[in-house]
Amino acid sequence: MAATTLILGLFLVYNTINAVIVQQVNQIGIMKAVGARFSRILFLYLSMVMVYAVLALLAAIPLGALGRTACAG
Repeated sequence: MAATTLILGLFLVYNTINAVIVQQVNQIGIMKAVGARFSRILFLYLSMVMVYAVLALLAAIPLGALGRTACAG
């Protein structure tokens, strides 16, 4: 069950980031036109993934603790 949840979560993150990148093709083109390198653009999008991950943890940890106490009691 945990492996399935992890795989589905990875697909969710992949699809979200892919949708954002598709929407921002013009902005990426402009950044490239003014001199942004691939590594800088990659850093920007990896930073966005990390922000999503931290926000997900901030929501998941309390909800997981709440679920644990509800099932144990």
